[in-house]
Amino acid sequence: MYNTSSIKDYGLDLYLIKKKPLLRTEAVFVRTGEEMTEENYKDTVYKISEASKIALWTVFVTTPSSVSNIGLERLISDMQKLRAWFYVIDPIHQKILGIFKGKKSKDHDVNLRDEYIQKLPHEPIRTQSRLTKISNYYFKESEAYKPKSYSMYELLPKEILLTEDHSIAIKPKFQNIFRSLLVIDPDSGVTMISHSSEDYPVDKELISGFLSAMDSFVSEIGGTTSMKEISYKGLYIHAAYGKEVKLALFLSKPAHQSLKERLIYFLNQFEEHYIDQIKAFKRTANVSVFDYQKISSLIKEILSI
Repeated sequence: MYNTSSIKDYGLDLYLIKKKPLLRTEAVFVRTGEEMTEENYKDTVYKISEASKIALWTVFVTTPSSVSNIGLERLISDMQKLRAWFYVIDPIHQKILGIFKGKKSKDHDVNLRDEYIQKLPHEPIRTQSRLTKISNYYFKESEAYKPKSYSMYELLPKEILLTEDHSIAIKPKFQNIFRSLLVIDPDSGVTMISHSSEDYPVDKELISGFLSAMDSFVSEIGGTTSMKEISYKGLYIHAAYGKEVKLALFLSKPAHQSLKERLIYFLNQFEEHYIDQIKAFKRTANVSVFDYQKISSLIKEILSI
């Protein structure tokens, strides 16, 4: 394992070599959440693609906050196209999450690989004798590469996370105050998706009345992704406006900042991954174009309801 941060070519962070029984090479890219801006991510995708010329395998390693910035489904899709191994390192719980198994490069160039190897430092990061145990982080092969079994959790300061139970089995954080979520076509005002609490269903006439009055709030709320709390007949409604849809979240109490952030995250995910269905709905007004069960599960997970 070699530290390649001083080599300008290809922009790798690490380069791995295994010589027996056959020469195996890996190019590794490591990014933190702070580094993972949209511009940096696009640059990283380009570098991973280029690195496939000098390594049989490419590997992308990042953190939960990076996943939150870019979106898990987008990351998986991009890494699949790049044929790269994809890992998320959870530093709080000291876990390594294997997300996607990569495949051998189709662009591997032996001459370019040999030229790059000549530029490596004289000494590797670790000698062979120190490779027996290199990490205290938890990783189990049989549990890895199953991203559907992973769940979202709050990106909170480490001191708070270590004193609270953030396991998958914990009761959804905002279940008690959630009443209903509407995904609405801003052009026609028709509801695309309606998901309500089974324990505290909202009266349909109340929702209908709110929808009729909602357009009058637009100038007050404004912006494409901004929100403002609205008090309406004993409920608190948070509205969020995207490029294709608008959301109305009905609550019994004012929303915590983390719930507001979750709502924006859902809005972005919905518009990104259901754009074809949204366009089909705008043409036909047919709600059956949406897989309600799948979207309902997504709402529950992202909003923690």
